[in-house]
Amino acid sequence: MMLALALGLRELTLARERAIHLTLSQQLHSNLDSTRAQLRRLSEDYYVLTTLLMERHVVGDAELSRGRARLIEQPRRIAQQRDLLQRKGLASAQLVVDEGDGNIH
Repeated sequence: MMLALALGLRELTLARERAIHLTLSQQLHSNLDSTRAQLRRLSEDYYVLTTLLMERHVVGDAELSRGRARLIEQPRRIAQQRDLLQRKGLASAQLVVDEGDGNIH
């Protein structure tokens, strides 16, 4: 009798957990769809902006590449270097960024 009650209670608990997991899965799927739509919109906006700027001869491919390197890739590299040095035990106060070449000393 006790075993049947324990099994029934366990089955009820598992059913509740499955319902919770199903709800969370549906929410995650919905959030993922929303994120994909936002990414698609941003990609389209980026394409429109770069095309318009290039058509009007405001910027060229080379300038876009240099700007990307300066504004995105260099700060990312500096952050990675800083993170690596901090993981090796150096305090952030000991680190000095050389603005000329973007290296950390």
